[in-house]
Amino acid sequence: MLKMKVCKPIKSKLVPANLQVITFTWTLKNIADGRFRVRLKPRGFEQLNGVHYDSTNISSPDTNASTIRIIMVLTIILDG
Repeated sequence: MLKMKVCKPIKSKLVPANLQVITFTWTLKNIADGRFRVRLKPRGFEQLNGVHYDSTNISSPDTNASTIRIIMVLTIILDG
């Protein structure tokens, strides 16, 4: 990951005293063709509401095409 410049390691002495570094864990999933799907997940029990995330503004960035189609159709029906 360092080669691809996705992230960079930091030293604990560079983190401000009022902040906490959240540790991560790797999740591996075996795909049918023998490869692995890898995800880097933060350990949620270390996160604090209001510091690391805002529980009042949680939204999913993922959607699927049928949801977008339904919203577009409803917009056309209700607007006209």
